[in-house]
Amino acid sequence: MTCQDLTAQLDAYVDEQLGPLEARAIAVHLAECPNCARLVADRRRLAETVRAAWPKLAVPGQLAASVKAALDETPPEVSRLRPERWGWLAMAAALIVAVGGTWQVANQRAAAERLRGDLVASHVRSLMPGHLIDVASADQHTVKPWFNGKLDFSPPVPNLTSDGYPLLGGRMDYVGGRPVAVIVYGRRQHLIDLFVWPAESRAVGSSFDRQGYHLISWADGGSAFWAASDLNAGELAEFVRLAREVGRSGRPTP
Repeated sequence: MTCQDLTAQLDAYVDEQLGPLEARAIAVHLAECPNCARLVADRRRLAETVRAAWPKLAVPGQLAASVKAALDETPPEVSRLRPERWGWLAMAAALIVAVGGTWQVANQRAAAERLRGDLVASHVRSLMPGHLIDVASADQHTVKPWFNGKLDFSPPVPNLTSDGYPLLGGRMDYVGGRPVAVIVYGRRQHLIDLFVWPAESRAVGSSFDRQGYHLISWADGGSAFWAASDLNAGELAEFVRLAREVGRSGRPTP
């Protein structure tokens, strides 16, 4: 055993992953080489420091069992790993799962933020001349059929004229990577865009403020809804309440 040989096997020796013959040869060398003995002592202190600082992760039982089963099927040259090392390997696997989960959550949040940005951009763009409405009508029986053949779904078109939110018409837009229906309403000098598309999951109602505009989202009847406007938050929330009420009750057109 030389100093170079020990350096090549240092981590495996400190982690007790060597077989009895290799470990014995290193132990003999350490007894005769103070430099290597100090190197091993330093590496052990480093390992203890890392273990003390390592977060205590709860390893799911099924994951630990899967890792152990995989180790049981490893080739002989790998199976020398001691059983007590399984805990470390399982913890490493759990860390990978945790990091993957964190990455997925971060991606979901980024996607949600992009969606909100798309909605506000669409609403602002609609305020430019000629961009607000593709079909102008206060009659929901005119607006709703207009979307037929243009979208792969039929959007609900609640009529809230008698509640002070007159229907102005509708248009198509592209938001969140897909075509969507936009139902346009008025409230005094303000405009409300109601974005509609098929809901991919059961959404929970939420509200956001972005760049001076208010956004409120919800899901009903297999559709996702987002209301966007510079109308004050209270009146926009009332609009949403009425739209949901009409959608559930099927209240007839005034």
